[in-house]
Amino acid sequence: MAKGAVAILALCALLAPCAARLLNRKASTPISEKVIIGEGPSSYSFIGSDISYNQCYPYEPAKFGKIKVCGAGTVVKVFLRGRCEQYSHYVEEIGHCTGAVAGDAGDPEAGCMDASPDSNKWLKAVGTEVNIVNDITTSALDIIGQCAFGYDFNALNEGKDQHPYVKAIYSCTDRVYDRAFRPWLYPQFTFERSAIGKEYMGSCQVIHDFASSVIKERRALWKAEAGRAELEARKKLDFVDILLTSTDENGNELSDQEIRDECNTFIFEGHDTTSASLAWTFYLISMHPDVEEKVLAEIEEVLGNKTYPDYEDMAKFKYLGLCIKESLRLYPSVPTIARYMIKDTEVNGHVVPKGTDVYIHPYVIHRQEETWEDPLEFNPERHTAANSKGRHAFAFVPFSAGPRNCIGQIFAMHEEKCVLSMVLRKLKMRPVKGHPIDMFPALISRPEHGIMMHLTPR
Repeated sequence: MAKGAVAILALCALLAPCAARLLNRKASTPISEKVIIGEGPSSYSFIGSDISYNQCYPYEPAKFGKIKVCGAGTVVKVFLRGRCEQYSHYVEEIGHCTGAVAGDAGDPEAGCMDASPDSNKWLKAVGTEVNIVNDITTSALDIIGQCAFGYDFNALNEGKDQHPYVKAIYSCTDRVYDRAFRPWLYPQFTFERSAIGKEYMGSCQVIHDFASSVIKERRALWKAEAGRAELEARKKLDFVDILLTSTDENGNELSDQEIRDECNTFIFEGHDTTSASLAWTFYLISMHPDVEEKVLAEIEEVLGNKTYPDYEDMAKFKYLGLCIKESLRLYPSVPTIARYMIKDTEVNGHVVPKGTDVYIHPYVIHRQEETWEDPLEFNPERHTAANSKGRHAFAFVPFSAGPRNCIGQIFAMHEEKCVLSMVLRKLKMRPVKGHPIDMFPALISRPEHGIMMHLTPR
């Protein structure tokens, strides 16, 4: 399982001494603690249990070139954290968008993304084999587009290559991955002049222009008396609206660029990670009928005859939440977390110099036998309060940890609970026999060959 991830880590270990010599650095630390890779003064990769991860070290996000898809937005994330967590109340919109895949209860033709029968792709695909990864990814993009911009990309029905913004997002993701495996493109000078770099920068511009136009129009609407009345009458605000009406402790509003950076971050980093987690969770639940039985019982108890879950239901999906956590343990959406040390720091007797890129690997941390009993087994109960007692706080870090942990983790958990509950109550999934299931260790832990499922109605 996940042969590619193991192969890459093994390759890093083999290359460590060579990289150390090239960088004029000592490689005396056991490989279970440190792997030296990448560019800069040095790059440490914490992959083993020997590293003490019981404290917060001084760091910033790892730097990878000057051009960023999402912009800065770091200060915004700090003082808006409370507002962003409130944003997880947007459960109803998630439920509506999920209806585009699963269909509304009692009315399988009433898709919520639009009124056409094509909205309910999986209900119309019963009895066939479906690659669930593609539809989950485009549906997640539709969901987050509605929640962030109040905008319907309609990627589920039209595909990811139709809307310019959607196409640009996928282009940026692919080009970042291409650059990561081409060391000659690490310097900004060569990257900007390469075909990959030019495509990346062009896609960035498309993303920024679209977000800026939405923000400009919405800000004008807020300034107009009639527009403000219309927006304030809404039951819920988009992410853009929340940011436009937010101020810091001194009453300062956010600039259009700050809002643009936050929205791009929310969409760019939010849809791919969530869709990967959903795909793995569907797969793991389908492989364990005993777990599936408990999940279905909880869904029935919580939802009853309701079409969609509401915000209060999220806390009631306790066992479903355990399943999501266990899926994230085995297949963390982000298999590697990168940080940049802002001062010399001692870790287990070793000084990590200022300017060092540090890579933490949740995929490996989550599978250590000294922390997790039978680490390769899917066991949701290991995350109950009783079973988690005494476990190190950083033994489970699918959303990272510390001051720069994932700002959208509550939203992501609610979205996953919403999608899983609505789909599983209507459809039974079983993996297609013989279809390979391997993790592709890229920026996101995607199934390399997709996940083919037989779909049958319940």
